[in-house]
Amino acid sequence: MRYIINPAIIILLTFFPAVVLFAQEENSDLAMAESFFDREDWENAARSYDRVIQAESETPFVLHRLAYSLLKCDHNMKARVVLERLIALNPDDDLAHYNLGILYWSTDRPLLAIPCFKSAVRIDSAWADAWYCLGLIYVDLERPDDAWRMWDRVLPLDADMAADLHERVSYLERYLNDPVQEW
Repeated sequence: MRYIINPAIIILLTFFPAVVLFAQEENSDLAMAESFFDREDWENAARSYDRVIQAESETPFVLHRLAYSLLKCDHNMKARVVLERLIALNPDDDLAHYNLGILYWSTDRPLLAIPCFKSAVRIDSAWADAWYCLGLIYVDLERPDDAWRMWDRVLPLDADMAADLHERVSYLERYLNDPVQEW
């Protein structure tokens, strides 16, 4: 009996170990990044996610994880670039808008944070955290009327956040009405 050997099979068998090894390397980078992320080793997680992005494509999952890791280790400029890239890829990415708002707010740029949080709640109006953050920013900016409007949005979504925001806005109003007396 005579066997005919197909050259395509030989080529496939020749390169198959390399293909498997390449796939394992990519998977191991992602697995390593996830391991660092789970252990809250933010520097190594950021490096590993960056390697995954360079080896593959920019998947939203990996970009989100990279941005979060960068935020946690205070690489704010890099995190901003990644978050803006996420928003460019998907303008309806509420988490990217929210995290960009957190970045701006944490770096004392509340006026840049407001449109980010507003975009997040435009996409998901039931997101209590984003409404709450807007309320806190308005308290910081001493704008009680705007803060009360955010309280109205938070109230049906999260009672604890609403109670905290209510206390802060009430304190702000007392302070603004009688700034001499310390509360």
